[in-house]
Amino acid sequence: MQDGEDRLSVLTDGRMAAALVRVQRILERLASRLDDVRDEVDEAAVALAELAVLLSREAPLEVQRASRRVRCSPEELRVLRAEAAAGVSSLELTPDAEGYATVRVNGRQEFRLTPKLAALLAILAAPGRDAGDGLVGWRTRAEVARALSKRTGRAVSPTGVTQSMHMLRKAFRRAGENWFLFQKHSTYGIRFALRVM
Repeated sequence: MQDGEDRLSVLTDGRMAAALVRVQRILERLASRLDDVRDEVDEAAVALAELAVLLSREAPLEVQRASRRVRCSPEELRVLRAEAAAGVSSLELTPDAEGYATVRVNGRQEFRLTPKLAALLAILAAPGRDAGDGLVGWRTRAEVARALSKRTGRAVSPTGVTQSMHMLRKAFRRAGENWFLFQKHSTYGIRFALRVM
């Protein structure tokens, strides 16, 4: 009887492990979709703030605040998207003694990033597999999670990478820098649009 129970236990454990892997994959796909939706919501918020400014100079205080954060006309947004498609030629990332980093893109105004966000940016901008388009290679969220875990000394999941990437885009946007430089592809993964020299 014990032998039969052991076989049943192994069989059940194997099925449970397979089910857990399936659930993990489903959650990773959902996290990726949520990231896409979050980006679309951000773009809709930008468009709405621009529309509110065009409709009335006497917009409510919340709309005025949102439009101040945006600071981009439709033409400026087109320029940002075009730069992201072509990629930037330089990225300077200078860490300080506290682990923060000063960032400068294409020689523009510098700004600071927290240690974790600076580490993520360094990973996304590092040379990788040839992407075939003159920009740094794509990395999967799982690859980025492993590299970020190694750099920070803390476990980071692919979902954590998605959240950190959203925070990094927000930091770029707050600094008046091109947040469209963070690219994602449903098949290839994520990267920072930096030209390979």
